Amino acid sequence: MVMCARQIVFVYDGDAKSNELVPDTDGKAIIPERGEIIERNGKRWTVVAIHTQTAVSGNSLPVVKVFLASTGA
Repeated sequence: MVMCARQIVFVYDGDAKSNELVPDTDGKAIIPERGEIIERNGKRWTVVAIHTQTAVSGNSLPVVKVFLASTGA
């Protein structure tokens, strides 16, 4: 299976100002699944949605946006 570089953007509680960009230069980062609870930045978050945008030009990378909601814990 061929892996390709991409960018992963974590969006916390729908706040675009809190976006966290994580470069995935080798395409091996694991993308969490919808409904999964993950820990990032010392807090627990629920994955509410995942959107993948394909590269639009030869110079851009695909972007995976992972939308997270605070679990309150």
